[in-house]
Amino acid sequence: MLAGEGDVFIKDEPRCLAFERYCRDTLGLGRVAVATAAPFGDLSMTRRILWDDRLLDELAQRARFAGGLNLMPYMGSGGAWAIAGRIAQRSGVPVRVAAPPPRLTERANDKLWFGARVADVLGRQALPPAHRAYGPSAMIGLLRWLAKRYPSVAVKLPNSASSKGNFVFEAAQLLSMSAKRLMNEVMATLDRSGWRRRFPVQVTAWERPILASPSAQLWLPEKEAGDPAIEGVFEQRLAGRIARFSGAEPSTLPESWIRRLASESGRLGFFLQQLGYVGRCSFDAIILGDDLEHAELHWIECNGRWGGVSIPMTLMNRLTGDWTKRPFIVIDITSKDQQAEPFSDFVTRMKAGLYGIGGRQNGAIVLSPTRIETGSGHLMAIAGEAIEEARRLAYVSNWGEPHSSES
Repeated sequence: MLAGEGDVFIKDEPRCLAFERYCRDTLGLGRVAVATAAPFGDLSMTRRILWDDRLLDELAQRARFAGGLNLMPYMGSGGAWAIAGRIAQRSGVPVRVAAPPPRLTERANDKLWFGARVADVLGRQALPPAHRAYGPSAMIGLLRWLAKRYPSVAVKLPNSASSKGNFVFEAAQLLSMSAKRLMNEVMATLDRSGWRRRFPVQVTAWERPILASPSAQLWLPEKEAGDPAIEGVFEQRLAGRIARFSGAEPSTLPESWIRRLASESGRLGFFLQQLGYVGRCSFDAIILGDDLEHAELHWIECNGRWGGVSIPMTLMNRLTGDWTKRPFIVIDITSKDQQAEPFSDFVTRMKAGLYGIGGRQNGAIVLSPTRIETGSGHLMAIAGEAIEEARRLAYVSNWGEPHSSES
């Protein structure tokens, strides 16, 4: 969804030729060369690219022909920067990376580091009650201490993307256990997720009631090129006990709240920019209280990468010129029967509700072909005038139902 005419897109999954045609012909995103890295066991995609001499030579040849190359990775990992270095070495021309350097990328995505920076920039009151635990005993002690003060508490793995590293516990249940049993239960829960018992972790109150879960989307240019661009404030849909991301739409909060979110996120973005951060990032927050007039704003995490809001938002700009001119939403849905079908069959069956088919300028856009083929989907819907129309269009002629959500 970010690639255009003449670009090369490298993906980790098998190619979906029907989706490539959909992006090129239906959405008009241009002719994009699509490549996959050669398989090398269980190595990550970036490591497989580094081992793939054929692909590296092809990219180096393109770079030499153009006199340079821009690499736009999902996030500025060490592997992404190593690929840029390898291409530059082979081509002899400059290769630029639209992302922060690896160490800063790691820091920005670390909930503990980010929390400390929020306290530095905005003050401790801008954070939820959260603490570092450097070992199992400290973790259990903090959980019990917070459980006496809040109905729910959580352990968060600092570098886990989105909600995958969130583990929520009811306070009453924790306090009913002995310390030994609590230790066994919590450690077993974390172990089942694949946790490698790396400390520190974050122990925090799971705050309620939440009035809104806003996310501020920013682009940080190089310091010399100007201030951070605050491109939008969105309201996230959060599903289930661990608050999994299941969609978003432009925020309808009062203007005073939008200004406050923009101001505080801009200060956080400026701080990162001064450290050398370049590229896409977003800041997630919660608005806590019984009513907006007396509510508190707590910043939860930084997403130092592209994500489920920034990619559709950027696609909206490409399709319409300015995402603020047309209402749209992003949503995760599951087909009513969860029946698998090829992507091309889905497009044929649902073409009356899809954007771009027959010149249609509103409707749903498929963002994740692999998931569509397994019976669920990540969709964006663009409406003509009202956000309610976008919500209706997102269900694509009743193909699916939204995941249950709670703010």
